[in-house]
Amino acid sequence: QETFGLAPVEAMAAGLPVVVSDWDGYRYTVSDGVEGFLIRTLAPSHSPQGEELALQHDHGLLSYQDYVGAVAQHVAVDTEAAAVAIARLAEDPDLRQRMGEAGRQTVRQRFDWPVVARLHHQLYAELAERRCAGQERSGLEAQHPLRGDPFRDFASFATSSLGSETDLRLAMPLPEIQHRLNNLTSLDRCYGELHASPADVQRLLEQLQSEGDQSCHLMHLLRAWPDEQHDALRLSLTWLAKLGCIQWS
Repeated sequence: QETFGLAPVEAMAAGLPVVVSDWDGYRYTVSDGVEGFLIRTLAPSHSPQGEELALQHDHGLLSYQDYVGAVAQHVAVDTEAAAVAIARLAEDPDLRQRMGEAGRQTVRQRFDWPVVARLHHQLYAELAERRCAGQERSGLEAQHPLRGDPFRDFASFATSSLGSETDLRLAMPLPEIQHRLNNLTSLDRCYGELHASPADVQRLLEQLQSEGDQSCHLMHLLRAWPDEQHDALRLSLTWLAKLGCIQWS
């Protein structure tokens, strides 16, 4: 959910290297390979399920925690890359020192109070201009400016958005994935109504298995399914990626 991320900046001010997800605010406070490492993420794009979440939240049928929880459940972080980054820092004292010092410099140059105050004044002026030149809104935004489709609104926060050219492949043999899916926690199963049915998820995984070691374009994968099922299948795929069952590129 971080739109800025105070904890990494505090760590940088203390001279510590950081390992953070490549997600919205973190991307603007940490430069990959300089103050630490950014770990890639994958998120869905616009979907009717996202619009439904927004409407339910707007009408008080869905709490804020459930609203953002449903989005978070469909954002994947490359945990293998995170492990590699942490291991590199653990094994290399010079790298830790170099990144830690770079973090201190970044905080002094960008987040010292005089710098932040000047940026706030610039922001106030920009927002005033936007209000004066405001445009008519339609759709969900007209009903409530903070209740758009969250998958569309936050798509740019992730490193990449699941699209027709995204390459997908199984991250492990199918029996291991089936074992993992059969032993999910209750948290893992939250918001399952946004996904395809378990039988369709199994068929989707079998499709990927049939590709062997080769990755498969999302567009190619969805050709075997009716158009009306594509949205649920896309969310199923980002959920499976979050669980570590699918790799993407």
